[in-house]
Amino acid sequence: MQVWVSPDYRGSRVARDLMDAGFAWAQESDNQTVITGVTRVNARALTFYIKYGFQSWISPHRLIQSVSIS
Repeated sequence: MQVWVSPDYRGSRVARDLMDAGFAWAQESDNQTVITGVTRVNARALTFYIKYGFQSWISPHRLIQSVSIS
């Protein structure tokens, strides 16, 4: 699944609402981990994911992040 927030709505609750809905769906679907991929230059997205408890590791082109939801 790919999700992004339009620039017109960045800084609003839209991203948090989408993330919360994604976590709820993942838990209802018996998933134990959520993994994201974000370009390394997208500092705003990285900060957002870190606030949700994601931990990072680096691939050649992206910073990959994951968080346990179990």
